[in-house]
Order: sequence, then C-alpha cells, then structure tokens
Amino acid sequence: MSSPAFATGRMLAVAVAGSGAVAVGERQDQTGAAAWYSPDGSTWVASSGAALDNGGLEMVMTAVAADGSGFFAAG
Repeated sequence: MSSPAFATGRMLAVAVAGSGAVAVGERQDQTGAAAWYSPDGSTWVASSGAALDNGGLEMVMTAVAADGSGFFAAG
C-alpha cells in the first residue's frame, strides 16, 4: 500500500472489515505506536493521540484483528 499517511510510520499489520481497514505499526522515530484507518483501502488517515504515545519510549503495535464490534490491536 502506498499513501502519504504512511510517511509517519511503518505498517506491520492490517485487518479488514465491512467498515474499512485498520493498519498498525510504529512511528518512524520509534517513539510510539502508529495506526491508520481507511474506509476504502485506498485513502488512509493517520491516527494520533495519547493512546499511541509511550512518553518517548519505544512502543509498537504488531497485530490487529476485526470482529463484529470493531478492531482490536496489540503489540
């Protein structure tokens, strides 16, 4: 997948459901986790927020899965 949104990090896993796709990984500078959302698999938006930050320490999400109620990520 290629999108300007992926310039902020490195994607390690992706899950697809009826509501779209979620990709997870790590920030380019390895200071936190990274997550992206796409409603159609072509247009991606990078997520941000405290849940993806680890106070400057390395944090990586390496797995994501979808079920009937949403997406779940782990790392």
